[in-house]
Amino acid sequence: IDGSLKTLGLDYVDLMIIHSPQPWDDFGSDNRHFDGNIEAWRALEEAYEAGKLRAIGVSNFSADHLRKLLDWEDLRVKPAVLQNELHPYLQQKDVVGLCAEHDILVQAYASLGGQDSAAKHWAELDRPPLLEHPAAAAAAKAHGATPAAVLLRWAVQKGYAVIPKSRDKGRIRANTELGFVLDDAEMAALDALDLGGMKGRLCWRKDELRMMEFP
Repeated sequence: IDGSLKTLGLDYVDLMIIHSPQPWDDFGSDNRHFDGNIEAWRALEEAYEAGKLRAIGVSNFSADHLRKLLDWEDLRVKPAVLQNELHPYLQQKDVVGLCAEHDILVQAYASLGGQDSAAKHWAELDRPPLLEHPAAAAAAKAHGATPAAVLLRWAVQKGYAVIPKSRDKGRIRANTELGFVLDDAEMAALDALDLGGMKGRLCWRKDELRMMEFP
């Protein structure tokens, strides 16, 4: 944390998160061990209390991982944010529900189908890319929007914070044009795409993070 602040030339940052629910040097081993996460969380708590971090959170945590942290008897500061891969194919209703119970903001990444979409990992799901799915295309046509905007609007109406990224100015502009509302039928059509559990995962399919335990 101190090294990051020095590199950035800042006294504090608005948010810092634990990237994954296991120590980085422990990939591939039995990841049921939680001591490394507790030690990391304690460091975040101390930096938060010292004013170096305005908020702290976690990423890529399952409901089981998050529950273990929330049930820790020595917890001083609960996560403000959970950042997970979330889109119609992967809705993670269990951990999203847990966040709602504990007033934790859900922040969705890969809202448009995943950082690995160029690798066509969606083909392994035997499904079309989300940006080409008929449910997204139909809603886009109805609202004069892009399929990307529809997917982002779906997430926003779910109450998620979204963090799309692009190098294309036109796409960046389009991703902010969300001044429409999906009706109940359109939301239901996208909700129905959930594959359950982690089956719809599009990110990390070929990465070591895939080896982690996601109940």
